[in-house]
Amino acid sequence: MTDIGEVSHQKSSSEEEEEAEDVAHRILYDPQKWPYIKKYRILFLVALPAFLTPLSNTSLYPAISDMKEEFEATAIIINLLLGIYIIFRGIAPIFWSSYSDQLKTRKRVYLASLLIYTMSNIICGFAKNAIILVLFGIIQSIGISAALSLGGGTVSDVFIPAERGKAYAIYLVGYFIALASGPNIGDLITNSLGWRWVFYILAILGSATLLLITSFLPETFREPEEKFTSKPHIIRIIRESHPQSPSEESKSFTQKKSYNPLLPFKLLLQLNITFSILSKSLVNLVIYSQSILITKMFSYYYNVSSLYLLFAYISPPVGYLIGSFIAGIYSDRLAGYESDVETRKEREMKKEEKKRLMKEETTEIMQEILENRDIIYRFPVMRIYVAFYSSLIVPLFIVTYGWLTQIKVHILIPLIISFIAGIGLQGQSNCISTYLIDANPGKSASALALSDFISYFFVAILIVLVNPLVDLIGMGFTYTIMAFFSILSIILLVIVFKNDERWRGVNL
Repeated sequence: MTDIGEVSHQKSSSEEEEEAEDVAHRILYDPQKWPYIKKYRILFLVALPAFLTPLSNTSLYPAISDMKEEFEATAIIINLLLGIYIIFRGIAPIFWSSYSDQLKTRKRVYLASLLIYTMSNIICGFAKNAIILVLFGIIQSIGISAALSLGGGTVSDVFIPAERGKAYAIYLVGYFIALASGPNIGDLITNSLGWRWVFYILAILGSATLLLITSFLPETFREPEEKFTSKPHIIRIIRESHPQSPSEESKSFTQKKSYNPLLPFKLLLQLNITFSILSKSLVNLVIYSQSILITKMFSYYYNVSSLYLLFAYISPPVGYLIGSFIAGIYSDRLAGYESDVETRKEREMKKEEKKRLMKEETTEIMQEILENRDIIYRFPVMRIYVAFYSSLIVPLFIVTYGWLTQIKVHILIPLIISFIAGIGLQGQSNCISTYLIDANPGKSASALALSDFISYFFVAILIVLVNPLVDLIGMGFTYTIMAFFSILSIILLVIVFKNDERWRGVNL
């Protein structure tokens, strides 16, 4: 009897040592436990490709007339370059992000995509005809398209849920700066150096970013936490979007790494993901309608100086930036509170588990866990809650913006209204993005890429239809339609909020 007691004691000590080693390993290799200085250094590095994403498109707008003249091309050919950029900007991230999530790497994808981006910009700069320009413009868009979905994945890797909204807002600062300043930067370069230098400077920026990421960005991919460890006698209960059964988990340990580029589309089988992405896509439709119609609106209705046009470009992105921070920080606070409540419940369950293990009641514990395995943690849905309240101001301000522009009120009034609408639009978009990150551990980049794919599909249709639509029905009715899309996106948010616990992690 004494020997048995000694063996039992030795086993317990061994388990304690294993647990201590596991804790030390997690602290060393878990990106979410890295120092804050290191986390924000990583955030700065991955924000650089995000800065290049809109800059690569908007900086070309002022160069369109020069390109048409040099290549003796029609407006259709040159606009094709911009249209193709949008199309591949939506398609390519599916392949980049699925590779990143399935093969568990972020850095390698950053390096490959930036190398493609840099080389294609150089070739575009030396292009001798429109065909080469369009072809390598496609390749350029494929390269830079990885940035935003990978960036969201990196935010998910490095920051805990209560920090992600703010971190994602900081990550997008460079994106909004480029969105606001891109046309002016492109105009300055084109007028002083020529349109080819737009591509050369993009290549220089791309190569500098590639060098920085190669030198200073560590691999950040973080394995999603699993409900059980590989050892059946050690049971851990942790936070997870959709827990696996023991049989599913045992299969995952024996699976080899594989790559299925279409796997992200499987996420659409979850209704909460589908409705969230549709809501975000409708928001992006309104955002892009503002961007596309700025020049037409202020030149046609107001015929104002270039200074006012500059303010027209800056006004919405400044609103986007402020809205992203306000909604991100507030949703972090709500998600953090909800997460803390759930963590306390976990600790109580673990204490009860340890007591039962001491009494050799492992079978009963396992049965209890299996009975409760469909419990879904609520903290991700707090993002939808904040997105809903951010979105409420959008329909009224969007429809007012369109009609006041059409009746030609003083130009400052539409600028202020577009700024306020931008706060609500990006607040909604930021929260939906962080919801997709929180609700898809280990697949966050794929979820964001899928949202980009659907968003840019809608935007491609918008590019074709919006200008003829304004010519046909006017700015007021056009933005009334955009307000309807905004209302539809709000309805989708309500549906997700009401059904999140029932739908999350469950395929049709």
